[in-house]
Amino acid sequence: MASSDFGQIPPSPPSKSPPHPCFSVSNIKTHVPLTLDLVNINYSSWKALFVFATKAYECFDHIDSTVSTSTSEDEGYVVWQQVDDLVLS
Repeated sequence: MASSDFGQIPPSPPSKSPPHPCFSVSNIKTHVPLTLDLVNINYSSWKALFVFATKAYECFDHIDSTVSTSTSEDEGYVVWQQVDDLVLS
């Protein structure tokens, strides 16, 4: 380090953006405790809980067909694709 560098604060490394909220969900059943049942019709309740969870974790656009998908030219496409892969898995 040169003597002229004393007292100077080195530049901070570029900050990484925090991970997408949906990556913090390890088990969707903790947020949607209902299991779809053909005998006890519970689709409306299950759907409501699932929609709330996907909106809360910012991945509803991956299951809502009225929202346009991201393209490889869009900024953030890589994260969008990772979230889409997670939702599909």
